[in-house]
Amino acid sequence: MTVHEYEAKFNSLAKFAPQMVPNEKEKCYLFRKGLRDSIRTAVLPFQHQLYSELVNMASIVEQDQLIIQNRRQAAAKRKGGASRSYSGPAPKKFHSSTGPSNSGGSTDKPQCQHCGKHHWGQCRLLNRTCYACGETGHMSPNCPKKVTPTTSASMASTAGGRGGGPCIYALTQHEAQESPDIITGIISLYNSLVIALFDSGASHSFISENVVRKLALLVYPLDDVLNVALPMGTTISVTSCVNIKITIKDRIFPSKLIIVPITEFDVILGIDWLSLYRVIIDCREKKVKVCISGSSDVVYYGQGSRVQLISALQAHQLVRSGCEAYLMVMLDAKADLTELQSVPVVKEYADVFPEDLSGLPPDGEVEFSIELVPGTGPISKVPYRMATAELLELKTQIQEMLDKNYIRPSTSPWGAPVLFVKKNDSSLRMCIDYRELNRVTMKNKYPLLRIGDLFVLFMRYPSILS
Repeated sequence: MTVHEYEAKFNSLAKFAPQMVPNEKEKCYLFRKGLRDSIRTAVLPFQHQLYSELVNMASIVEQDQLIIQNRRQAAAKRKGGASRSYSGPAPKKFHSSTGPSNSGGSTDKPQCQHCGKHHWGQCRLLNRTCYACGETGHMSPNCPKKVTPTTSASMASTAGGRGGGPCIYALTQHEAQESPDIITGIISLYNSLVIALFDSGASHSFISENVVRKLALLVYPLDDVLNVALPMGTTISVTSCVNIKITIKDRIFPSKLIIVPITEFDVILGIDWLSLYRVIIDCREKKVKVCISGSSDVVYYGQGSRVQLISALQAHQLVRSGCEAYLMVMLDAKADLTELQSVPVVKEYADVFPEDLSGLPPDGEVEFSIELVPGTGPISKVPYRMATAELLELKTQIQEMLDKNYIRPSTSPWGAPVLFVKKNDSSLRMCIDYRELNRVTMKNKYPLLRIGDLFVLFMRYPSILS
């Protein structure tokens, strides 16, 4: 699907959900989220606030990528045609699933005038930004907070050990509370309180898209597209990250977090963050200890668990292994039922809402009558045939209405036959067949003005509204 086709589809669907695109900013965010990874990575650093500018930029990037792709295909055909007669068919190229390779893909990115390399966004060599911790003033080889590979690998093997590749193992607060190696709590992020998850089983650190939008954080594109595995077995592709400063116990920790669409937690601190700051997790006490060289350690206590539960991933695996699963619905048995006397209108007019009708209503001031077509004689129809069960039900219902004075015996020639209709609970509802009487009844017709006609009438006579 091209950008123009995607734009047309996006605009048509936006008409049915206007609450999702209340302004240009939200519209740009949703449109950017649905673009292809290669186009979204190119337009993400610009952070367009106008929808038209974002669409134009996406179209330009798409056309440029198409031109480059055609050039590569033409060059590959020329190269393959020259060597095919000697070496046979050209070998296939395989790429890693984590994203496009650096070789051959650098020409898609603009060349930096400062460092000479191909990349998006601001060059980190201008302000000497460290790739390891995100701070300025030094480079990655001289980072004082850099951890040796042996220490990180040993901590990753002892703390996580659930598999390779970017992954998240707990996405709900209940799962996090009951997991033995996960701690949740409240931390500060630019003077805003967020829900954090300390997960030694997560391979990377993540941040919610909602928090990034709420705090208006500066977004940077990733070098490669990462495929993140979720607990239910699905995989999503992420292309952007943020460099932020997390505050825990009045201590600031620069961090690089990957942006993912999660809702239960605002921040997930994985094994990369835990190994960077030499974090020790006490799962029994729900305690996090950050070891800082040359200073006192930071001790943080998370939220404890209350109910014994299993994670969604564990439940999914148990069901697949043959365990029985039950779907339960919980209702509050102590819920108070609303009484009629608690309704103010019913309480004020108690005589209009009796518990039981004792008979016919009293005679009114205006006598009700049904006007028939002139010359209509009495209508008499033969009663419908009924089964024995229906005759017993007819006798029971007639006797019940006679006892309550709802009806009385009559010998009127205008009597209509009755029939029974079965209800959903297999009981019978008695209905009176008034179809023949309705055919000769004179209908009352009153014209009803439409709202547009009323506005036209008021515009002609403005004195009515004054």
